[in-house]
Amino acid sequence: MFIALRRFHGVLLLAVLLAVAGIGWRFAVHDGLSSFADDSVSYLLMGQYLSPWSEGGPAVREAYAEQAYPPLLPLVLAVTGAAHSVVAAHVMVLVCLLGVCLLVYRFAAAELDSPALGLVATVLFAVSPAVWINVLGILSENLYLLLSLAVLLAEGRWRRTGGAARTGLLLGGLLGACVLTRTIGVSLVLAFCALGAHRSARGGFSAGVPWALPAAAALALVVVGHALWPGALTEHYLSIWSRVWQGLGAGEDGEWSLVAHVGPQLTALYEAWYTSWLIYWVHVTDVRYLATAGFGFLALVGLGLRARAGGIDAWYVIFYLLVLLLWPAPGQMTRFVYPILPLSVVHALYALRTLAALTPRIRRPRVVAAAGALMMALLVAPSVAFLYHRAQAPDDRRITEYYRHPDLTQARAAAAEQRAMFRDMKRIRRSTPATARVLWFTPAYIALLADRRGERLPWRGDRATYVEAVRRTQAEYVYLSRLNPRMTGDAFDGLRLLPRFRGWTRAVWVRRSAGDGAVAAVLLRVDRERLRTLP
Repeated sequence: MFIALRRFHGVLLLAVLLAVAGIGWRFAVHDGLSSFADDSVSYLLMGQYLSPWSEGGPAVREAYAEQAYPPLLPLVLAVTGAAHSVVAAHVMVLVCLLGVCLLVYRFAAAELDSPALGLVATVLFAVSPAVWINVLGILSENLYLLLSLAVLLAEGRWRRTGGAARTGLLLGGLLGACVLTRTIGVSLVLAFCALGAHRSARGGFSAGVPWALPAAAALALVVVGHALWPGALTEHYLSIWSRVWQGLGAGEDGEWSLVAHVGPQLTALYEAWYTSWLIYWVHVTDVRYLATAGFGFLALVGLGLRARAGGIDAWYVIFYLLVLLLWPAPGQMTRFVYPILPLSVVHALYALRTLAALTPRIRRPRVVAAAGALMMALLVAPSVAFLYHRAQAPDDRRITEYYRHPDLTQARAAAAEQRAMFRDMKRIRRSTPATARVLWFTPAYIALLADRRGERLPWRGDRATYVEAVRRTQAEYVYLSRLNPRMTGDAFDGLRLLPRFRGWTRAVWVRRSAGDGAVAAVLLRVDRERLRTLP
C-alpha cells in the first residue's frame, strides 16, 4: 500500500512537472528579451564577457566593467553557452523553475510529513501568477530559489546525520553559491549564525560550533568570489548600504528616521504579497482579497511556529524579510518576495495542519490543510485565467509589461512601446558606424542589443551637464526615449531632455508613437563643430 501511494504521488508530481514544462515552453521561451525594465540584458552581457566559447565584442567588453550583479548566473550562462543564445537562456531559466518545483515538493513533503501535502504545496506554488511573471525574464530569481531550497534540504540531511564536517563544508558551498547568485542570500548565512548562537546559549559553546562551519565556509567562498570578481559588485552594494545607513541615522529634521523608512517598505511588502497571487488589487470586501489576507496571516503563524521549533527555513525567512524592510527598492518588492513564496505556502499549510491537530473534533488535520490550499488555488483561478487570456496575443504575450496593466488598452500600449524600443536598438546598429559611442540612460542595452559602445546619459541636468557628458565620453550619438529602464514610473519622460541638445546636435531619425503620433524616441548625432563653440 505504501509503495503504491509513493508511486501514485510520483506520477502526479511528474504530471505537474510536465505541465509546468509545457506551459513554460509556450509562454516564456522565445528568441528575444521580455522587457527593457529588468536586468536580463546585464546578465547576458556579463555571460558573454565570461564565455569560454565565444568572446564578446568590444562593446560588450567595455560595458562589462559597469555591471554590478552577483556572478553565478552569468557564469552559468557563460559555461552552458546560453549567453550567446537568448532561446537557450530562456530554456535554462525554465529548467531552474522545474528544479524549483521538484524541490518544493521534496521540502514540503519532508516538513509537513506528508507527500500528499507536498504535492498540494507544489501545485499551489505553480499556479501563482508570480511564478509565470518571473519566468519571462532571464533573471537570477529561479536559480537562487533552486539553490536556497537545496540548502534547506541539505541542512535537514546534515542535521539528521549529526552535523558531519564534510557535509557541513558541502552545505557551506551551497550557501556561498546562494550569496553569489543574489546578495540577499546572506540572510541564509545569518540564519545559520543565529541558530548556532541560539544552540550555544542553550547547550554550551560546543552545541553551536557545527552550525558555524557551513556559515564560515560560505563566507570564505563569498570573500574569495568577490576578490576574484573584476566587476563593480562590492562597491555597488556597499554604496547602497551606506546610503541606507545614513538615511536611517537622521532624516531631514535630524531625527531618527527608521519608522519613516520602514513604513513604505512594509506597505510595498504587503502589496507584493497580494499581487503575487491576484496580480491586481481587488476591493477589500472581495472574497479573494480576504482569502489572500487570511492565507498570509496563516503563513505568518506558521513562520512563528517553525521559528519556535528551530526550523532553519523560518529563521531564513525572518532575516530575509528584515533585509527587505531596509533595502531601498520598494518598487521591486514583488520580485523580491518571489524567492520566499514557496516557503510561505509551506508555512501556511504547516499552520493549518498544526492548528487543526489541536482541535479535538478534527481527526485528519492534513485533510484540513489540503482543503485550505485547494480553496486558495480556486480563488487564484481568476488570475490564472487572466494570464491565459492575455497570453493568447501573438505579439505581446512575451512582454512582461503586458501583464502589469489591468486595462487592456494600456497594456497593449506598454507592450508596443517595449517592442518598438527593441527595434530601435537594431536601427541604432544600422544607423551608426561600428566604432560609434552612444549615450543613453542604460549603456548595457546599447552594448548588447545595438553592438555599439554605450555611455551613461545623466537622468537630469542643464545643458552644460550634457555638453560635459558628451565631451567626457567622446560620444558621437545620443539616444533619447520616453522610457528609462531604471526609472519606469509614468512621471519620467526622457524626451523632456531634448531642448538641452538643440543647436549642437541633429536628428538622425525620429520614431513616433503608433497610438497618438507623438515623438517616442530620437537618435541625435553630435555636431562637433558646434560643440567646440559651446562654453
